[in-house]
Amino acid sequence: MVAHCVAALLYLGVIHGELAHDPMVRDALWKLLADAHYGYSAREEAMFIIRGADGQLSFLRWERTGIPHHAHWNAPLPAGTVAIVHTHPNTMPRPSRMDEQTAVRNNLPVYVVTRTKIMKTSHGQTDVVLKGEWWERG
Repeated sequence: MVAHCVAALLYLGVIHGELAHDPMVRDALWKLLADAHYGYSAREEAMFIIRGADGQLSFLRWERTGIPHHAHWNAPLPAGTVAIVHTHPNTMPRPSRMDEQTAVRNNLPVYVVTRTKIMKTSHGQTDVVLKGEWWERG
């Protein structure tokens, strides 16, 4: 029974404070995905999740590249960056090898957002954070 409760809390993000379980973050992820045609196009959208000195989260969108299956940032990471997020087409829900390398190189989680799944790669491990109709979870 205790193991089931702990597993449920981990899934809900209560224990580890999973960013994707924050309603404000989920709203920003859904807007990012909307701009990528809800994962039905090859265009990728990307942003940083930033935690300010006051502890509040904010989001910094990347400029579009116009290149299919590509998002690129050409400047230093913004101060307070706690995660990198980008969309993938729905048929490619897993982080790419480049996503995994980016996570390790920057010591930051990289989230991949599709219509029915949010995955995260961090510290050499890739996990499903939310799946199914994740935008309806409150």
